Amino acid sequence: MEAKTLLISLFILTSHYCLSQNFNEKENKKFHSLKIDLNKIDLNNQENISNLNLILRKDKFRRINKTLGITLAIHSLVSTVLGIALVSDRKGDPEGMASGIGSVMLVGSAISGGFSIPLLIVSSKRKKERDELLKLF
Repeated sequence: MEAKTLLISLFILTSHYCLSQNFNEKENKKFHSLKIDLNKIDLNNQENISNLNLILRKDKFRRINKTLGITLAIHSLVSTVLGIALVSDRKGDPEGMASGIGSVMLVGSAISGGFSIPLLIVSSKRKKERDELLKLF
């Protein structure tokens, strides 16, 4: 009988946790930084909950895309500078090995720069979408 009572209470607690529409502390801090006061919002309304979760999701993807875009842009810049330095250094490389490595670095920098631009564009698009949703609150 005790095991049955324990399992039922465990099921009730787990289902309550899964069905709870409260936000955790990290999400509350994020809403506070976005200047959303959760006390003024009806959290029993499913549409409000969906919009708040969508705001969090858009902001997360925005931050990820922006971080990757900036990282690839910095990689592109550093590779371009090092590639140009290796290609232009003719005196210390009679076989042309550094020149070949420099050329490969220049191609790699062009590719990483090409990937960084769409990521930064998508990041700004996600920010606009998030800001449109923020106007609802």
